Amino acid sequence: MKTWEDIYNLEITQQYPDAIVAIEERLQLNSSENEAIIRLGFLLWLGIVEKDRLELNISQQSYAKRFRELLNANRSNYDNNADFCFSFGYGLSIDYFYFVEDAKDINELKSYESIGKTLLEKAMELDPFYSKLLKGEITQKEISEHFVNRGCILKYYGIV
Repeated sequence: MKTWEDIYNLEITQQYPDAIVAIEERLQLNSSENEAIIRLGFLLWLGIVEKDRLELNISQQSYAKRFRELLNANRSNYDNNADFCFSFGYGLSIDYFYFVEDAKDINELKSYESIGKTLLEKAMELDPFYSKLLKGEITQKEISEHFVNRGCILKYYGIV
């Protein structure tokens, strides 16, 4: 099993599929590992939206399905965890259309968009950091300190 340091290195070198596999292996041993759930949600979204730019050989449908599974299995358990709410809410609020099973189903589209927005609002309510981040009222140093060792998120914000 890969360490978090190994996973961090995979994330910052944009080896997202390998990082996802490594985190999935961690979850097989401990299905309620907070850090694994939070990072995996963010990575699945990031893998989907970065697929073309990074020329990733991934299945967007399987990543979206796994994202939905994690969201549905953990949302009630992590409703008061700002990092979970942000990790899932951010990607879902801006790219909800990737996560629906039927892109022609307007109700499903609206539902996923709403879930994303609700999670983001909850993240901001639970931790003022997220409110500052989303309003662009934050420094790179604050982002770096908040997301220390979370390579995928740091890479997304251009820290590493």
